[in-house]
Amino acid sequence: MNKLKKIALFVDLSEMDSLMLDYIKSLDDFFDFQELYLIHFIQMEGVSKEILDLLPSLGKPLTALIEEEVRESAVEFFGRKNENIKVYIQPENDLEALIEWFEKEKFDLAILGLKASHNGSGIFSRKIIRLNNCTTLFLPETVKPKFDRIVVPVDFSTYSDKVIQMAQSIASQAKGEIYPVHALKVGIQYFPFIQNTDEIKSTLEKEARANFKKYQSKYPFLKDMAILGNQEEKISIQLYKYIEEIDSDLIIIGQKGRTGDSELLIGSVAEKLISNDKDYPIMVVK
Repeated sequence: MNKLKKIALFVDLSEMDSLMLDYIKSLDDFFDFQELYLIHFIQMEGVSKEILDLLPSLGKPLTALIEEEVRESAVEFFGRKNENIKVYIQPENDLEALIEWFEKEKFDLAILGLKASHNGSGIFSRKIIRLNNCTTLFLPETVKPKFDRIVVPVDFSTYSDKVIQMAQSIASQAKGEIYPVHALKVGIQYFPFIQNTDEIKSTLEKEARANFKKYQSKYPFLKDMAILGNQEEKISIQLYKYIEEIDSDLIIIGQKGRTGDSELLIGSVAEKLISNDKDYPIMVVK
């Protein structure tokens, strides 16, 4: 079972913080986290001149003021007597310094918010996932703390094993159900020119179902696997339509796929799913 004991939650002093704290409290009920770090990255270009001019009169540095605010948010959800909750403020507008500290701490899970209503709000999140080696969970503004339907894209690689194991960890604790899904891939750019496409799709589907039978022997808790086979649409679009159809509560995807150009890796499918106009939480397992 995957251990999620040391958690990093990135906060920004917006309303999104309360939503994420509520969500992580629900996760804590299942996993009983040992440590929770609330992390704030100060981006000085986002602080107005009026605020900067006011700081000397407040008698405290900006980092101290922010830390007080972050701690009060944590108290609202977890109470004051909780020594396992820590606050880290990155005082400089230096993402590399933040990543260096983050890597040293060896977190099991990082959680970031995605704000669909703010242009560019996903840039920081995408930088974080590309620069760290930690499993990362992205939460949209519409997220609700429930885990009834967990979608798991599989490509029968070693990464799929990690994804399934993570899904089982959450589903078993939350009494949720896992929905495996596989996308057939012929090559969208060549598909219109390939003869006997129905035969090719049929062969690929049989191969996928045979591979999945082996997975079910290894993971007997898995239900039947959905097959996505529309070669005229990109995998990310097909997957998103499937997620909408079953109204998923969580999507868990691997960082990489079976081959170097697989679409089931961060930078393609996963990155499209965490773009700002999406409404479903996605966990990228590294």
